[in-house]
Amino acid sequence: MMLFWVSTVVLNNKVFANGLVISNTSLTGQNTSAQTWQVRFNVTWNNSWRDNINWDAVWIFCKYRVGTNAWGHATLSPTGFQVGNGTPVGVQIACDQKGAFISRRDLGNGTVNTTQVELRWNYGADGVANTDVPDLNIYGMEMVYIPTGTFTIGDGNGTNNSSGSSFYAVSAHLPYTIDELMSPNISATGNMTNSSSNPPNHLRIDGDNGLDLNLDGVVDSAFYPIGYKGFFIMKYKVTQGQYVDFLNALTYTQQGNRVNNATNVVGASAADGSSPTTNPNRNTIIVQVAGVNPGTPRIYSTSRPDRANNYVSFPDLMAYLDWAALRPMTELEFEKAGRGPVAPILNGNVWGSNSACAIGQSVTLIGTENGTETASGNSYTGMGAVSQGDGGNGPVRVGLFATSVTNSMSASGNCYYGVVNLGDNLNEAVVTIGNVAGRSYTGVHGDGILNSNGHANQACWPGANGNTTTTSANVFANTTGSTNAAGFMIKYNLGCNTSMYLSNRGGLQSSNNSRQSDLGMRGVRDAFTADWTRTVPTNLLQNLGPQTSINITNRYSATQIETGITYNWSFPSGTPSSSTSRVANVNWATAGTYNVGLTVTQGSCSATTIQPVTVLGCTVLASNTIWTQDNTTYRRGRQTSSRSNIQTLDGSILEGNNSYNDNTAISNVSPGWIVYDLA
Repeated sequence: MMLFWVSTVVLNNKVFANGLVISNTSLTGQNTSAQTWQVRFNVTWNNSWRDNINWDAVWIFCKYRVGTNAWGHATLSPTGFQVGNGTPVGVQIACDQKGAFISRRDLGNGTVNTTQVELRWNYGADGVANTDVPDLNIYGMEMVYIPTGTFTIGDGNGTNNSSGSSFYAVSAHLPYTIDELMSPNISATGNMTNSSSNPPNHLRIDGDNGLDLNLDGVVDSAFYPIGYKGFFIMKYKVTQGQYVDFLNALTYTQQGNRVNNATNVVGASAADGSSPTTNPNRNTIIVQVAGVNPGTPRIYSTSRPDRANNYVSFPDLMAYLDWAALRPMTELEFEKAGRGPVAPILNGNVWGSNSACAIGQSVTLIGTENGTETASGNSYTGMGAVSQGDGGNGPVRVGLFATSVTNSMSASGNCYYGVVNLGDNLNEAVVTIGNVAGRSYTGVHGDGILNSNGHANQACWPGANGNTTTTSANVFANTTGSTNAAGFMIKYNLGCNTSMYLSNRGGLQSSNNSRQSDLGMRGVRDAFTADWTRTVPTNLLQNLGPQTSINITNRYSATQIETGITYNWSFPSGTPSSSTSRVANVNWATAGTYNVGLTVTQGSCSATTIQPVTVLGCTVLASNTIWTQDNTTYRRGRQTSSRSNIQTLDGSILEGNNSYNDNTAISNVSPGWIVYDLA
């Protein structure tokens, strides 16, 4: 994350953090009638990409202050933004207007460098007067888009063999692929309680609708974030620099509840109150300027802003994410982000292998730890010994191993989608699906505002109102803030042992709210996109004629409450030419490439995606024609009762009287089929 402080004059010029730079920031173009300011800045970050699978982005949000008042969260207008000059970018204002995503517009990779980007701050909605002279802090953090789509939970091999406490489909230790359909019974080898189901400790998962807790085929918990729908996840764990920015935006009282030691002495460590020369477990956050209780907050600083932040508790994580208008991720989202859409392997790790452990218990650094240091070896647990550099035991710089020469997932610490350090450099905190407290989570985003004591105050977050019992739901109407941890789970990153496995669920926590030197911080946010896909034959030889019908399916990722959504499709030269349904069947009379567009709207939030759909013709083959493709012999035929034990090209097995005759005249084919003989 990066902080930049502006008012009506520029007070600083440039700040660096994790390759992200926001510079030349100013407030300009005040409109007193509309009560808006334009927030202008340049933005650049390295190692950006956009491909046909996913992309990275920067989450931008702003805090404002008038005089010596407490910092508030700025409301961004859904209109009036400018995409700037330089690398083409897209700007998407969040539906709740708490921030904006800036991402590379076109396919490509490399450095994004864009100048004079503008967001419109609706200061009137925040109670700021036209005559006020506000200060404005701009924060940015790199995120990764995890696209809508199927993914698999569990890694069993079907013979009672799977990583510890992993999910499986009931009756066999088999992983299950989550899609938009209702699953069969899902259970786990441990850490799974659900007294409302029959049989107990089972549930069912509908990827785009929610959880069925009593196994009756009807969704009971509609808003638990399953992970099927698209979401953004922080590219890196929260750094010590980001946590300092957070602390310095709080009141004196709030600060005291968000550090391990609130000693109000210059140089005191926020981790344990010791001298800054000690740097307990490589945490370098200290008191730079003492505060005055209660009106003047302390000013914190860190000498290693790019190092992953530790010495935090679950309530600390929730407070940070609420303040940043993000939310905690669920264990299902963790498994999707780590594995992607690929099939699981037994005892697989987030870097996609189970053959060797690339994560070391120690690491040797090269160079001064100033954000440019490198390392000898592969990824690191973040809880062992560090040689060279500052030394000691603890975390290292986020993204340390993701360099131009570490082009493998295991060497770089990247998972399938490009999320960094998901399996190393401190543990990850996730909301569990394994108990009542965790399943009561509704995925509500943070609103940027903490309560007076500095606690997250979002409904149904883990430990809401101090809930310490895993068998009790966290409350919906949260008034006192999240002060405990019922519903959280730790995903351990302890090195080359079974705890590292992606599907391992052995780290269930009930109510532990102590600060831990080995716990990291990472958050997510729902994506609002117009993602969509089309269902077409995997091979056009399945058709005996032009490909005339294509099923178009919206895969849009909604906010947590799907109300007031509209869909507007455009199908050039198609029948129909437009649609307002979520799913549409479209016919094209002739082959060609057509740019199909979808606009999804919810309130003031709108997203549009245009993708080309290619409709190809297909040559009608002569009766009983035989050909070879992918080392498989195929024949053209149609449905009759004269042959059995054959299969369609798309892989669906036909049994009983559903058989085909290889030798059927074309004139009799209605419909036509392409099949092959399994025998």
